[in-house]
Amino acid sequence: MTKIRLELLESRLVPAFTLVGTYPTEATTSPYGLSVADIFDNNKPDVLTLNSSSASSNTFKDATILPNTGGGVLGAATTVTAALAGATGDAVADLNGDGTPDLVAIGPSGSFPDGLTVYLGNGDGTFQPGTAYALPAKPTAIQLVDLRGIGRKDIVVMAGGSIDVLLSNGDGTFQPVQTYAVNAPNSVFAVGDLNGDGKPDIVTDATGGGVDVLLNNGDGTFTLPTAVATGVAGTPSALAIGDLNNDGFGDLVSVTAGNSMVNVDLGDGTGNFAAPKSYAAVNGLSSVTLGDVNYDGNLDIVAGSTGTAAAPQNQIAVLLGNGDGTFQAPVTYTAGASPSDIVLQDVNNDGAVDIVAANQGAGSVTVFTNTTPAPSVPTTLQVAATPVVDTAGQTVAVTVTAKAGTVTAAAFTDTIHFTSTDPQAVLPPDYTFRLADAGVHTFDVTLKTAGAQSITVTDASQSLSGTAPVTVAPAAAADFALSGVSGTFGAGESKVLTVSVTDAFGNVIAGYTGTVQFTSNDPQAGLPADYTFTAADAGTHAFPMVFKTAGADSVTVTDTTTTTLTGTAAFTLVAAAPATAVAVFGSGQSAAVGTAFASPLSVHVADIFGNPVPNLSVTFATPSGSAVTVPTATFGEAATVTTAATGVATSPTLTANTVLGTFNATATVSGLPTPVQFTLTNAPPPSPPTPPVSPSPPVSPAGPSPDLVGYPQFAVGADAGGSSTVNLYLPDQFVAQTVNPFPGFTGGVRTAAADFTGDGFADIAAGTGPGVSSEVVVLDGKTGNVLDTINPFESTFTGGVFVAVGDVNGDGVPDLIVTPDEGGGPVVVVYDGAALAKGQTVQLNRFLGIQDPNFRGGARAAVGDLTGAGYGDLIVAAGFGGGPRVAGYDGKSVASGVSTPTKVFADFFAFEPSLTNGVYVAFGDINGDGHADLIAGAGPGGGPRVTIFDGLSLLDNKTDPIANFLAGDPTNRDGVRVAVKNLDGSSQAGLIVGSGAGAGSHITAYLGKAILSNPSSPLSAYDFDAFPEFTGGVFVG
Repeated sequence: MTKIRLELLESRLVPAFTLVGTYPTEATTSPYGLSVADIFDNNKPDVLTLNSSSASSNTFKDATILPNTGGGVLGAATTVTAALAGATGDAVADLNGDGTPDLVAIGPSGSFPDGLTVYLGNGDGTFQPGTAYALPAKPTAIQLVDLRGIGRKDIVVMAGGSIDVLLSNGDGTFQPVQTYAVNAPNSVFAVGDLNGDGKPDIVTDATGGGVDVLLNNGDGTFTLPTAVATGVAGTPSALAIGDLNNDGFGDLVSVTAGNSMVNVDLGDGTGNFAAPKSYAAVNGLSSVTLGDVNYDGNLDIVAGSTGTAAAPQNQIAVLLGNGDGTFQAPVTYTAGASPSDIVLQDVNNDGAVDIVAANQGAGSVTVFTNTTPAPSVPTTLQVAATPVVDTAGQTVAVTVTAKAGTVTAAAFTDTIHFTSTDPQAVLPPDYTFRLADAGVHTFDVTLKTAGAQSITVTDASQSLSGTAPVTVAPAAAADFALSGVSGTFGAGESKVLTVSVTDAFGNVIAGYTGTVQFTSNDPQAGLPADYTFTAADAGTHAFPMVFKTAGADSVTVTDTTTTTLTGTAAFTLVAAAPATAVAVFGSGQSAAVGTAFASPLSVHVADIFGNPVPNLSVTFATPSGSAVTVPTATFGEAATVTTAATGVATSPTLTANTVLGTFNATATVSGLPTPVQFTLTNAPPPSPPTPPVSPSPPVSPAGPSPDLVGYPQFAVGADAGGSSTVNLYLPDQFVAQTVNPFPGFTGGVRTAAADFTGDGFADIAAGTGPGVSSEVVVLDGKTGNVLDTINPFESTFTGGVFVAVGDVNGDGVPDLIVTPDEGGGPVVVVYDGAALAKGQTVQLNRFLGIQDPNFRGGARAAVGDLTGAGYGDLIVAAGFGGGPRVAGYDGKSVASGVSTPTKVFADFFAFEPSLTNGVYVAFGDINGDGHADLIAGAGPGGGPRVTIFDGLSLLDNKTDPIANFLAGDPTNRDGVRVAVKNLDGSSQAGLIVGSGAGAGSHITAYLGKAILSNPSSPLSAYDFDAFPEFTGGVFVG
């Protein structure tokens, strides 16, 4: 079966030139050195020729101008100047930027000097006196070319055996000559870009055939000549350079005197040429030039002949280029005798190049105008998009066709610009059509905004435009866009969150029918139940909700099936109106008449959701009345204060008057109807001491007991997930020792620091966290050496242990207390510290610190001198899962080994009984009254709440807080670890606080006096990260 293949044949315009006329230059002269330029500055290119006495004479006479009277018709010739007598070549161009053509003439004989002369044009057919430039040899050919690509015409001259280059200064003057030696017997050269760098190179004829190539360095200087073979026999008499096959590299065209062949050597971009292809033209070729004479964008060849004895001497041949380096058969035109110089230029301003020939054998100039039909002028831009229904983010193929009526304008070479109604469109940059496009080009466009969109293409130069419509559908669901909940608003305000499912470009997806779930970091938020979108929602639904916890909050919407499909709205919630006010501390205390109460009064104000309310006015007041009849107290300064960010307001210091008795002080909170009541007592003054019977010898004061203020050094270990190293710090944060008690273990290390060895420097006790059989290691603080290793519980117990230190047996050496973590009972094991220093394990007691043998949340312990008896008492707190119960035991009773040691106060709850995350404890004399105070830190899951209970009051079974504040990061909800340390050498213990599990590795230090100075928000002494970049929490001791 025979298949027929149809191919679109190239449309090609056949050139047609019409003889305008032949015009004499000057009687009995022979013209050469042809130039065409608008010498009279009237937008009509004129003709300038040099003249010799005859075609065979070497007597160079003068120059003449033939003015263009319009349409390429030339007027009578006029002599330019007798000074040009003897010139052998010329070139015309604007050399000084004034828009008027200037003249450069060369000449080696007669009255004209051996060099070149520059004549600046006046624009009226006359020239200014010339400026001469000497050359190293007699010049024979000249071209004016912009060698540097800067818009200035430079001079290139063939002079004897050299190429001479004079670079333009831009003002009609030129730089000193540069000379390049060549071997050019016929003294012909051509200028053009051979290697595609945009800078013209030079090719000359060469003895024995071939050519010399000089490549442009880009700055108007050239490489040394390189001999290049062309494969053409004989020495060329004329050369031309142009891109004949549209590959971006210059190709070479040559003719040989007396020959009829035009030779084409295609360039390879390096200055070398492929084997030539020759085309028969006319006999006796003497000149060649290149130009596009038929509007197809391909260079064509125009060659002139001086003829032979047996052939006509008046032929001009036109060979049309095919655009691939090949040429069609010649079309010939008859001029005057020997048209040896040819210029292609538009002389009638119709946009087509015309032919001007100097007839050397006839003393005349012939003009042919190009009557090739011009290509159709485009009238519209046709724009078509494929597909016309697209998905956001996908590519649309846009085809632009230039149309002249209903015919494609194949020669369209304008620049087009793209716009779109889609503000997110990705459009092509401006594009200039090439002839190779044949009037049609396809572009990629990406549209992203759903809906009816359009793409418009504009050709501003011809006021043409075209538009293609495209309907854009949303892409796949990528996000939830949330609105209606943002900025700052009050707790409890009703809000409506609008949820729209969108693609990656913000387009709402109307067909979404997924199920969404709502979450928030606000634990009190009132959120909607899961919701399944319906078709009626069209991708958008509004949900009422309420938020209640003050701070930086957010709400997140997530697709229950595709969990990566999500959206979050962030906002700031501020407290609502005040709803409750409670006494924090200060109630129940007493002061001797006429003296100040130990603690100011403090009140905490919250809204209905428990948020602290800041910036509220609180007025503290005491009973008024006669200072001698009513027990009362006076404030040292104004008693109206403002609540802090924590919602706490603290009164100034109170001083009891001289009347004994109990009375109530009040705190009235702005916006609340009922004042907060505080009970205070004015007590009798202390009895004066009994004078001694005889003077006692002076006694050196002892420093504060570690069982009251702790040791100066403190140990820090990482919680689960961190390294097993322990750092021992001095009070100034200097790391005095680093040890690794459990190499490779990552379950967390619990720590304590006390001087077991009696060398004046604290040693380290470290216990394992969960994950391995419980173990405690005691290490020398100075050397890091192991003093003792203890396995306090059965090997099957892997829940981890806590460690505490303090002198419970009164021997002046701290003892070691070990309690189990979660999974163990409330067991307390006490080891003799003096024995540990010797590497011996001596157990002093093992008993249940919390009277609940079935409890398996473990226990936490601390030691301090509560009674002021000179030895440490033991505090035991329930571990995780238990309420915040705290029990206290007499130290010596514990050390005696009895199973039920004597309690020093009744058990109580340090925090709300409903909390079941246990409590961390420390024991030390914060207020400096000689009795250790109980410090309670919130357990895991709680905020960083620290409450300090007065020790002396505990002995009376009173739980009077002397401080209550948020330690470290107030946003932390992972509990807080506490330890008592002697940070400033005073009689008041300092407090070290460590981040709870998952809350970082932050250490915060507080001095005792700072805590008493501002019990609700004490100023920290310092804070730092013990293990930078670790966020799993730390243990302190």
